[in-house]
Amino acid sequence: MKARPLWLVFAIACLLALAAGPATAFDAWTRFDSGDGLPEDDIQALTMGPNDQMWAGTLASGAGVYGGGNWSVVDAGQGGLADNTITALGGAGSAMWFGHFASGASRLDGGIWTHFTEADGLHDNWVSAIARDGAGRVWLGHRPFGTLGQGGGYSVYDGDRWFGSHRLADLEANAVRDIAVGGDGAVWLAVGNVATSHGLRRGGLARFYEGVWSSYTVSSGLVSSDVRAVAAGPDGVIWIGTSAGISRLADGVWQHFDVADGLIGNDVLAVAVTPVGDVWVGTSTGASYLHAGEWDIFTVADGLSGIQVRDIVVAANGAVWFATEAGVSRLVTTAPTLEQAFFLPLLSR
Repeated sequence: MKARPLWLVFAIACLLALAAGPATAFDAWTRFDSGDGLPEDDIQALTMGPNDQMWAGTLASGAGVYGGGNWSVVDAGQGGLADNTITALGGAGSAMWFGHFASGASRLDGGIWTHFTEADGLHDNWVSAIARDGAGRVWLGHRPFGTLGQGGGYSVYDGDRWFGSHRLADLEANAVRDIAVGGDGAVWLAVGNVATSHGLRRGGLARFYEGVWSSYTVSSGLVSSDVRAVAAGPDGVIWIGTSAGISRLADGVWQHFDVADGLIGNDVLAVAVTPVGDVWVGTSTGASYLHAGEWDIFTVADGLSGIQVRDIVVAANGAVWFATEAGVSRLVTTAPTLEQAFFLPLLSR
């Protein structure tokens, strides 16, 4: 048999190494806290706003915005925000939206601030989630306050007026914890349980599509009725974070993940999906990452600022941002070099 040229042997070896998967990517963590310009360390929410600026919301000190390598503070004392309690953030086109605990919503668009409350048409002044649908409408989620369970539901702004409801399909509860918009235009609302003086009202997952509401509960396939987070993947898969782990809904088929499957904790607070379908999960005990069917876990020892991962944002440049009780963390994954992707796997065989 005729011997193969050396270059061909090398090329085949490289292809075999690539098929086996690249070497572990080299990750760089950066931590940010009040010493780096954040308004405070206790971060409630994150979002990517206009001009690719990262925004961080706090419960007592307003918001921080990251651009040009520095954080700047935006607070009520500057004459913009309705107040400094930021419970939700959302970027919608050229505008930034801020949800407050009891003061409705603030909008910053083109340098102009506008405030919205129940007097303007909101269904509740506690804004707990913000999203923009495919038609350009802004959705606000609300949570009821107190043991009477009053308030809650959702409000939608079409650019001219507000509409919405305190009811969410046929779910018992109406505490909206998160909102996601799928590629097909469906709006998904994560609804948590609500403890009232009349007993426990159970939540679930609400879906609004082409003018029709539907709901999903434990009887439908959810692992828990206490839903805290929801994210829509590029492949149409819906990921639902609950107090008992993660549920995955794909083409009507349910799948569940918890600590027994590799999740760092069952108490899920946030979910984010990358453009290629990988999944990040924030819990009260750290973060988990699902790639190629395998879970990895991340803690403070790995680079997180704190253990309570309350929000996760995957930026357009691939960086992953985490909101925690002790600041913001950013994880930048660099593409492996030729040596890392091909030679190291070969040498390790």
